[in-house]
Amino acid sequence: MDVDLAEYGFALLDAALELRALDRSHIQLIPALRQVGRTFEAIVKHGDPEWPARGFYRLIAAASYHLAGYAAMAFAVLSTTPADRLNLNHGEKALSQLIVRDLKGMAASCRDWLTEPAHGDEDVARLIAESHGSPGDALATVALSGLFRALAHFEFALRTGEREYVTRALTFLDAARDLARNVGLSTVWWITRLAHVLLDDLWSQSLHENIPRGPSDDGQWATYRAMRRLYIANLFVQDVANVELWPSQIAAARRTSDPKDDLVVALPTSAGKTRVAELATLECLSRAKRVLLVTPLRALSAQTERAFRATFAPLGFVVSSQYGKAGLAHGDDYALSHSNIVVSTPEKLDFGLRTDPHVIDDVGLVVLDEGHMIGKEERKVRFEALVQRLLRRSDAEHRRIVCLSALLPAGPDLNDVTAWIRSDEPGDPVRSEWRPTLQRFGTVEWRRPSATLRYTLDHDGPFLPRFIQQVEARGRQKLPLPRDARDLTLMSAWRFAAEGKRVLIFLTQANWTEGYAERVVDLVRRGYLESLLEDPSPVARAEAIGREWFGENHPVVECLRKGVAVHHGRLPSPFLREVEQLLSSGIISIIVSSPTLAQGLNLNAGILLIPSLYRAKELVSGEELSNVAGRAGRAFVDTEGLILHVVFDRHQWRRGTWRQLVDRMAMRSLRSGLAELVDEIIRRLHIDSKPPTEDAYEYLANARENWSDGNDRRDETERTADLVARLDNLILSLVEALDAQPEALP
Repeated sequence: MDVDLAEYGFALLDAALELRALDRSHIQLIPALRQVGRTFEAIVKHGDPEWPARGFYRLIAAASYHLAGYAAMAFAVLSTTPADRLNLNHGEKALSQLIVRDLKGMAASCRDWLTEPAHGDEDVARLIAESHGSPGDALATVALSGLFRALAHFEFALRTGEREYVTRALTFLDAARDLARNVGLSTVWWITRLAHVLLDDLWSQSLHENIPRGPSDDGQWATYRAMRRLYIANLFVQDVANVELWPSQIAAARRTSDPKDDLVVALPTSAGKTRVAELATLECLSRAKRVLLVTPLRALSAQTERAFRATFAPLGFVVSSQYGKAGLAHGDDYALSHSNIVVSTPEKLDFGLRTDPHVIDDVGLVVLDEGHMIGKEERKVRFEALVQRLLRRSDAEHRRIVCLSALLPAGPDLNDVTAWIRSDEPGDPVRSEWRPTLQRFGTVEWRRPSATLRYTLDHDGPFLPRFIQQVEARGRQKLPLPRDARDLTLMSAWRFAAEGKRVLIFLTQANWTEGYAERVVDLVRRGYLESLLEDPSPVARAEAIGREWFGENHPVVECLRKGVAVHHGRLPSPFLREVEQLLSSGIISIIVSSPTLAQGLNLNAGILLIPSLYRAKELVSGEELSNVAGRAGRAFVDTEGLILHVVFDRHQWRRGTWRQLVDRMAMRSLRSGLAELVDEIIRRLHIDSKPPTEDAYEYLANARENWSDGNDRRDETERTADLVARLDNLILSLVEALDAQPEALP
């Protein structure tokens, strides 16, 4: 089967490369290359681990994914196996270093090969002369030297941005490929052929080619061009070099250099919105203006602060943040008014603007992260009012707005948001459905005595029987495991973790998280599950902070010792910061998270388990599931993400509900929360009173009974008077200064 599958893969790869030579935009090209990647990945994942060609096939899989536009998946295919176990020759190793962006290692490999005397012209000529008509080894050396010269030139092109070195690299590869074909060096021919298209593709996606340069004859752009060079150089020298943009980022990146182009960017979760924000920030800083990043959650603010500090601190810029309790803490006012880049929650920014409306006079860019946070809930409608104040400021035309979101709907709603952010100036949003990894939606279904893992929503689709086996009761317990959906979820998480997967358990209610923590502790203590941490020292600091806040034996703390992290917004900030660092370092393999996950927090995993689809007896929205599902499939770690609903009982009903919810993911809408609040009040007044035909405003303003709820309105969650009070507050919040003159209020 391995041999047959490999022959199929090579035939499909050959056809795909021929198609690419004819039409690089052909609709079948990307699916074909992606299928080649999956074919060879299946061989190396499930085939004979001792097969000598295993490393070569892994490289073919990675190169195919890369050519399909999935550089992160290509990285994941190669990085999961140590380089010394891939059994690659020198040329294959250098090409793999390019794919995993180890450019320092690739440059060293090129230098070592090209400076080796045995690979010089004189030694190769002597080897040919002594070959007695069979110069295969000598000609392979010549072809590989062409490959290394090409890679060395390409590395220099990425370092400097000089395109002529790419042309030289491709010329070297043309010669090496033709030589390998003419003398029958099959493996070398494949490698040089793939290297040619890889270099061509990678350069077209490179930062040099896609970050705007600005007019070369305009002196005002000189600072921007200098900062652009520093920015690209800083990304280039990282251990894993960042040298290109993903397909989802290119269209937005090409618009980042125009300070008058207010952008609305709708990209899926993990599709690279942060890079777009960085490029807009780069342009703003080059004009000696400051940048304000507005993020809805404290945890997300902390993550954003760390990311921007890593990128812009080496360029000499100060990045600070303000989040936490309402009001301005010591130093917040200074940070908001002086730092080059400020990361703030909406509440902090709102308070800062009310304290001093001039505090952002020199801010040239406002980035609205998670810009879909608009709706009739109080926090969302306050965010909308804050954005409206920014748009209506007298100096708004001198300040660019960039709105980023993974959940903005398509169609008229997206156009409405774009028109709002752009103040009705002509211009289109940037939208992409591309993700760096693939995704599958399925189920884990328990039917005693085992559970089946289904990889699709179709009942006759691929499945794995006996994924979880029943475990007999221990001690005084009488019932075998799993006893309920919680047991099944945790047993599934342990099974995936044993396979090296990172698992995220999403709970729709925050008050369920500690119950899961207690069950983890109990199952490990009774011997049903084993601790996932052999060495507890990496979690010692987080554990110590947890003990200070919760006490010695709190389940959230004990979970950490077992290798499971609990994350929800009500946990103390010092403890959350430590937990998030553990998650980013990969020490923790199972995370139990609350709905905070749906609000943009950057927690990712290869497997997402969802035991319940309801919150307070209401089905969660397709929008929320879409945002949560985006966390499945870690870029650079996984080639695909699995989103699985855990089904313990009532199988048919739960499967139907799950399919219905997945279908709703694409049915998103977005409407002004302020407008919805006004509509709700009008609807209630219409029910509560006879609609007046004349003097309507006078009638409503002077008939107090119209604002009170009758006894037949017990089903309403809020009184009409409360809604009106909230509307008053929101309208007044649009006033720019607290000491505004009365005549400015209308």
